[in-house]
Amino acid sequence: GSFSLDLTAAQEVTFMGIVKANTTQSIALTLGTVSGNKWIIFIPCAQLINPKKTDLSGKRLISFDFRALPTPAGTGNDEIRLVHL
Repeated sequence: GSFSLDLTAAQEVTFMGIVKANTTQSIALTLGTVSGNKWIIFIPCAQLINPKKTDLSGKRLISFDFRALPTPAGTGNDEIRLVHL
């Protein structure tokens, strides 16, 4: 997957350090706001790769690709979790 972020200079340095160190991060996305019609997509172990600077209407964004990895303590098939609330 991939995503773009509007980061401050300090946040950009932090994220670039994460990429260089191959540190894994969790990623979560919530879809919906009403109970019973809400989903959470959760990736417990994602590795950020290929940072790129992009421009969106004059605003500089940093884009990252990511890969979902199995959790270190897991037995596989645990890269993505879908939760319905």
